[in-house]
Amino acid sequence: GGAGHSRVARVAYGVYRPVSRLLFGACAHIVCGSAAEAGALVRDFPGLTAPVTVVPYGVDVSAFAEARPFEVAARVAIAAGRMEPYKQFDRVALAAEELPEDNEILLLGDGPARRDLEQLIARHGLGRRVRCLGRVSDEDLRRWFRTAKVLVSMSRYESFGLTLIEALAAGIPVVASDIPAHREIAESCPPGTVHLVSIDARPVDIAQAILSASSNGSPARAWLRSWDDVASQVLGIYQSVLDRPGRCV
Repeated sequence: GGAGHSRVARVAYGVYRPVSRLLFGACAHIVCGSAAEAGALVRDFPGLTAPVTVVPYGVDVSAFAEARPFEVAARVAIAAGRMEPYKQFDRVALAAEELPEDNEILLLGDGPARRDLEQLIARHGLGRRVRCLGRVSDEDLRRWFRTAKVLVSMSRYESFGLTLIEALAAGIPVVASDIPAHREIAESCPPGTVHLVSIDARPVDIAQAILSASSNGSPARAWLRSWDDVASQVLGIYQSVLDRPGRCV
């Protein structure tokens, strides 16, 4: 949905939109990863006749649950994802100024905003409190999720909060911006698991949410959907359209 979150994305969206309208018009069924994504689709492409079904993403719970934590002395909060301005890694980094000395923030990922982010960290003298680890392997990502006390995601736009459910699979609570995709996950999981804050929250407010969330212990994993669950639901949708040949899913 929307028109892209960078100049390049907006240019691409100008080409994408008319082509997508034709593709969606030919579909027998449309699958979205969240109600937020489905709502954006219906808003951006009015007049769609195909039914739209929400199939939330799955997660490999055992892979996260069984990952071996790193041995660290600090209480770690992490933020993970592509480093784009709209992800607001800068707000997360500045929250370190408001946290106790034994807390550390790790930023995992890479992208066009990384250089500005590293310069911000240096200007504020946060080099010992905030570390940019760059892109890490899937194995190390899972290990860092198991090491952390809390995940923070201050993104302004998401179609689905994948890092949120990965954190919950790893057994850590979440602090997240109050956007539709994050709110949807918060409403579907046990109370106190996902702590929502304003999309424009000040670093001090983010820090307070980190401390509050990390004091609540490990959230339950039982409600999370596996990829087998997702595959089964999608397969059912494919089977439902086989009676209407000549159309795409």
